[in-house]
Amino acid sequence: MKKIILFINVFLVLGVILSSCNNESSVVEPIVDNSALKVDIKDKTIAMYNSRGSNSLRSGSNFSLTAAEKRQLAQTSLNLLKSYGLTEAEINVELGGITDDKLIETAFSIIDVEEQADKGIELIDSQDNCSLLTGELVLERPVLRSQVFDCAMQVLGVHAVYELITGGINRIMTKAAVKTLIRKVAMKYMGVVGYALAVYEFGDCMDWW
Repeated sequence: MKKIILFINVFLVLGVILSSCNNESSVVEPIVDNSALKVDIKDKTIAMYNSRGSNSLRSGSNFSLTAAEKRQLAQTSLNLLKSYGLTEAEINVELGGITDDKLIETAFSIIDVEEQADKGIELIDSQDNCSLLTGELVLERPVLRSQVFDCAMQVLGVHAVYELITGGINRIMTKAAVKTLIRKVAMKYMGVVGYALAVYEFGDCMDWW
């Protein structure tokens, strides 16, 4: 009986995650200006890396966050997610349970998606044709494929293609898009034991150090 209940729960979670693109309005703006939160996450991560001294610079791939550092970054990451209009209860459901690693990885990905948008590039997941900027299906607009590895997508393991943004498209992620990204993070962590948050790899890809 317990196995049946467990199977049902896993099936329900998978159903939520696999319906990645949202039907919600794509014009929802962040409730507050969250630029300071994104800068804070970046600055804190860089400071944590630099605090390791010269040894971390020589062997950066061994760099990892302490539990206290994760908790600090995770709280700011949670505030960032909330700034898009999501409640903590919604975030918990979409993530399949809140953990510090999931929150931090989602925040990193948001920062990258919006930095790419500032450059005029919209990230599209080629597996489901879902825009990571708007959360909408991209079926009619032509996409420009690129061989460049994107930082967030490299960390998340998402196969992405790139589309040049035309004038008038919002370059701030929508609530629906953030939900889409959260689900991709949740999918990555599902069934994985002992997964290590790739802080160094992401920061190195983003030229943070």
